[in-house]
Amino acid sequence: MVGATGDTAMMTAIELLFTLEDERVFSGILKAHFPKVIFVDGFTWPTPEAPLKKSLDECETVYCSIWNRDIYETMKPPRPRPGGGFSGPTVPTIQFLRGRFTDNILRAGRMAAGVFDNDPGELPMLSFIKAVWKLAKKFAKYRADFVDPVTREITTPRAYNTIVGPDATAWGLADGNRFFKNDAGNFFLRPSAEVKPVKPPKVRRK
Repeated sequence: MVGATGDTAMMTAIELLFTLEDERVFSGILKAHFPKVIFVDGFTWPTPEAPLKKSLDECETVYCSIWNRDIYETMKPPRPRPGGGFSGPTVPTIQFLRGRFTDNILRAGRMAAGVFDNDPGELPMLSFIKAVWKLAKKFAKYRADFVDPVTREITTPRAYNTIVGPDATAWGLADGNRFFKNDAGNFFLRPSAEVKPVKPPKVRRK
């Protein structure tokens, strides 16, 4: 991706396997480090005002955004949609696709963001993105393996660019008939066998 000035865009994404509890704890971690972080519920809104939530697990839609109001204090007026409603957010945010449960399967969500890394004006957002990725990997330091859903044999260990929350890990290990699936594909995963679930870390609030 190249901007009008010729700057190249830094794009980054990671797949997440989070339960509602993982979303709640991760939201608390983000707000402890960035007190003005708020979560935008959805990309299409019935009114011009962004639907804001205090935590990811409070969102009603699958598509959410992480908005740091320390960087962008207010949003611009949203764009009207041809069929009604409005589109947003209208400031740079981190996109957060939430995981989805179907019976005994948890399908991965995704966190993604991009900025023009040669633009000095983007440096605060670039720093924020890197910090959020670091916090996510520290919190969700668990891994999953691709497996055959019938034999449970590992076909590919350590799914690339995929992190698993502690509650999702505990959920998967509690029952051998529970599986993860990656976001875009249709492959089955299980928590890495040697990983033992632990209690999520306590969040120290400022």
